[in-house]
Amino acid sequence: MKNYSYIFSLGLILFCGSCGFYDQAEVPAAFLKIDSIEQVTTSGQGFNSHKLTDVWVYADTELLGVFTPPIDVPVIPKSDSTEIILFPGIRNNGVSTNPIIYPFMDRYENKLPLKSGETITIDPIFNYRSSAVFEMIEGFEGNHGFTFDADTISSTSLLVSEEEFLEGSRSGHFSIDEANRTVQVATGLEFSTEGLDGREVYLELDYKNDTPLFVGVIARSQLQELKEWKVILPPRDNWNKIYVDFTNELAFSNIEFYRIVFGVTLGSATEGDAYIDNVKLIHF
Repeated sequence: MKNYSYIFSLGLILFCGSCGFYDQAEVPAAFLKIDSIEQVTTSGQGFNSHKLTDVWVYADTELLGVFTPPIDVPVIPKSDSTEIILFPGIRNNGVSTNPIIYPFMDRYENKLPLKSGETITIDPIFNYRSSAVFEMIEGFEGNHGFTFDADTISSTSLLVSEEEFLEGSRSGHFSIDEANRTVQVATGLEFSTEGLDGREVYLELDYKNDTPLFVGVIARSQLQELKEWKVILPPRDNWNKIYVDFTNELAFSNIEFYRIVFGVTLGSATEGDAYIDNVKLIHF
């Protein structure tokens, strides 16, 4: 099977298409068989939806590479017990060429008796770190928090759908047509940037749409208020997840307060729909 790995070296991620780093005929490698990645949430962390695509694999503190399961990862045993550490990875802002370790998840670690020529199967399960702060969790199961009219059009709002959803029994629904060509809504609450101090800020989001969906922030300081779109999500026939990195916009800025904002705009079509679910705003 042909697998792809990303090797971190001298600050660069190099792409190589092979089964691993070692030729099995020359090096007596053992193999870690990783078929899938799982995530488990606890009370107060929302639904369990995730798109953890990669594992960053360390053996005795040495980075072996970044792998997308299912894969057999070659490891050279150096002792009777090898410390294996895995970090879960995402594609930052949905960009396939930008793999990173997702900072809000705990690592998986285990000491394994790896032996040359043998294969050990592991099924890593990741949990949110205890230091992760869930500033907002919105599943649209009751009254939702996206009540700020960001387009100043009183006839438009974010609806609730009981027909299309990923988890639970409801989702947020944007509906546009030729009478209402634009809908922009933001969180009713403003969130403070106090204490972020350069720490990561992410928005997790599940979405399904037949019209482009805009995701951004409305940032406010003493001097100005600015709406800034971070990503534009193209149409998706099936539910997809994205991790939107707002760290630079919020943690490294002079703004004091912000709202998360969504928007849809009708193009050449006569109508359009976009659905969102499992919205989580997380920081340290």
